[in-house]
Amino acid sequence: MLNKKLAFKRTLVAHALCVAFGVGVVSFGGMSIAYAQSNATGTIYGKVDAPSGASVVIQNPIQVKAILRPKRTGTSLSS
Repeated sequence: MLNKKLAFKRTLVAHALCVAFGVGVVSFGGMSIAYAQSNATGTIYGKVDAPSGASVVIQNPIQVKAILRPKRTGTSLSS
């Protein structure tokens, strides 16, 4: 009789640990990761006094470039 009670307790503890581990995995897996602001948008508008055919280069700190060709009036727009 003592062996049956001990076996039952071990089984109960094993099941409780499995349930706790499963709940932990599911709750951790359901969490979303927080990201920094990565889709920052804006508009740059300007006027350039330059000869026709000139270009305006916009470059950010991580070396992404945008090359714009101003209109005849000298205005350019980037968004």
